[in-house]
Amino acid sequence: MTDVLHVSPAVSTKPFRSPVIVADARIMRSKRRLALLTIWIPTLGTALAVALAVQFGLRGLDMALLIGMYTLTMMGLEVSFHRQLSHNAFDSPRWVRAALAICGSMAMQGGVLYWVATHRRHHIHSDTPEDPHSPYYRLSSSGPQKLGWLQGLWHAQLGNMYTDHATNVTVFAKDMLKDPVIGAINRRYWHCVALGLLIPTVIGGLADMSLYGALTGLLWGGLVRIFLVHHVYFANGSFSHMYGGKPFDNGDCSANNMWFGLPTFGSAYQNNHHAFPTSALIGFKWWQPDIGHMFIRAFECVGLASNVKRATPQQIAAKQAQSTTASNHPNTGDRS
Repeated sequence: MTDVLHVSPAVSTKPFRSPVIVADARIMRSKRRLALLTIWIPTLGTALAVALAVQFGLRGLDMALLIGMYTLTMMGLEVSFHRQLSHNAFDSPRWVRAALAICGSMAMQGGVLYWVATHRRHHIHSDTPEDPHSPYYRLSSSGPQKLGWLQGLWHAQLGNMYTDHATNVTVFAKDMLKDPVIGAINRRYWHCVALGLLIPTVIGGLADMSLYGALTGLLWGGLVRIFLVHHVYFANGSFSHMYGGKPFDNGDCSANNMWFGLPTFGSAYQNNHHAFPTSALIGFKWWQPDIGHMFIRAFECVGLASNVKRATPQQIAAKQAQSTTASNHPNTGDRS
């Protein structure tokens, strides 16, 4: 990956069957079935958890499991899947690399290989029809389609999981395919998801010494946690490409969305990230808390992270000097 990726905002003129995607009806059916499981199981589990809380009360143990598992999972997504594996922002020992990838897999957002490939596709084709989750365009069965505001928001947040063509992993994640450790974790994706559900179930059951404790542990530390991680992290492709500050001209609509900056552990500063995709540091200002970088910095201090790449103040200033600052214009979500 190059240090800064620029793409044209114009509609792609590539043929519909491009190497970017796998346009196969059988694969699409399988992808849609997986999307249904991924979306509806946590949604129904969340509804049940809320119903039980209304009936019997919300317990501190359940909230502790939710917060603890959310932190573990979001850290895995943002530190491992995103910054380390997708962008090679830092190195770590093999066992740390594996442990972080397992934590990311607990998010139930797909196997690590497909996640990395899809994210890299997003960067290279950001806010064009071949972007897998742009709020402005999508690839329909008849080719590129421009999206309206509400349709685009839905597509970027959730709809792409049902309608987007499968990303060609061999194009975007060749290096990951050669990694035996990551390959093994990818093959055991559902085992990782199950582990993420088992941990809070066991802790809840043992702490409460009851089956009800195990059930609420499963719900709050497992399914509610997955539901929240999904919708918070998916906002990176929807709200953070529609609303927020744009100090850098990246050739796309990426923005720094302050509302989602903290819960995404820094990933919602999409304009910063698209300007310097290989930087382990994404929150460039003091008012941009970057929890993902805090984890990386902590790993670095104890020798578990090395070769950490960070955008320097000089690089940031130079990039800003070259940019047409979009933050001076209304953030309406229109491409300007």
